[in-house]
Amino acid sequence: MTSKKCKGKKNGFTLVELIIVIAIIGILAGMMLPRLGGFTSDAKKAAIESDVKSLVDMITLYDAKNGELPPLKTVLYATADTSTGTNEANGTVVFNDPNGVGSLTITGIKSATYDIVGTAGTPIPASGAESKVTFTDITIATDDVTVAVDVETGVMVVTEN
Repeated sequence: MTSKKCKGKKNGFTLVELIIVIAIIGILAGMMLPRLGGFTSDAKKAAIESDVKSLVDMITLYDAKNGELPPLKTVLYATADTSTGTNEANGTVVFNDPNGVGSLTITGIKSATYDIVGTAGTPIPASGAESKVTFTDITIATDDVTVAVDVETGVMVVTEN
């Protein structure tokens, strides 16, 4: 039996070549991660703005159909904060009209308040007995952004937190 030694081209890559390629890929990935983080924040901001605009549209439709703003606690309400026993928003605001306007759930919020003439920053209550309050503004805040909207005009003010 004779054995032949390979002289010429080798098949495959050496360990050093593979390590260099992996290092280059790692450096490129490290350069891209901070840029991707900004897109996530922008997407969250756009999502909450869109949700609040949809909420205002539903309130406007309800008002056009019924001649009044939706009652708090039955159509527009927040989930109760069971840890404190209060009726303040605990991550979710719900608009649910059983008479046809539709429903919308906004999640991931830190606080949700409404303003009436002379009083500002009242927490949107949890569901319960109907409460007919003529509110003028709604403010919804997340960790990233606060969106305040005038219910009558639809004018939205967005502030980054």
